[in-house]
Amino acid sequence: MTVRSLLCRSAMMAVSALTLAAVPSVASASSPTSSYVVPSKLEFFPDEAKATSVVIHGSFFFYQTGGSYGTPACGYMYFQCPAGSETMCRMQWTDIKNAIGMPQCMGFGQLNTTSKATLRKEGVTPTSPDTWDLGIGVSTGSFVGGQCAPAQALKCPLPAPPDMAGPTPDMTSVPAADMTVSGPSGGGSGSSSGCAVTGADGALSGLALLSAASCLALLRRRKR
Repeated sequence: MTVRSLLCRSAMMAVSALTLAAVPSVASASSPTSSYVVPSKLEFFPDEAKATSVVIHGSFFFYQTGGSYGTPACGYMYFQCPAGSETMCRMQWTDIKNAIGMPQCMGFGQLNTTSKATLRKEGVTPTSPDTWDLGIGVSTGSFVGGQCAPAQALKCPLPAPPDMAGPTPDMTSVPAADMTVSGPSGGGSGSSSGCAVTGADGALSGLALLSAASCLALLRRRKR
């Protein structure tokens, strides 16, 4: 083989190597962690400084068996920090919070492992938190199997704040108070005396009081 042939062969091998390197792999993530999120909001409990649990809202997609990532979907995830790891959990949660509005996806969890945590629908009350997996820490990604851009494009809406204002009661339908006055015998409006006085708007007028007095006097006379 001539020197010229050797040079040509070496050049072709170099071109092939560069071509293969330029083709992205299936996952194409520098850190193929179990979960990725484009965060829109984080809620810390009981507060950010002492948080032991967190609710992460945003667009999520997850590592699947075989190395690919699933289709992004909006929702939230609810996590409880393992006892004794609170400082590390808060650091990782803060990293995710600081990425809100940034053009990247945030990865968390173990490498090359499918997540067992639950993606929940907005509006559903968070119960039974999943355990936060410290994994290899929080990483960033911009391609991640081609799913980071679609996750960014979802623009998941922020969760609606709780409605603390209840319906205003309809005071116009409140019935007037029953101001029926019955005789001393204890009978109601159907007593034999036939005396019943009801004041307008629930308040007896002076005339009504006089009428009531007359009825009582009439009852005394009947008893005699």
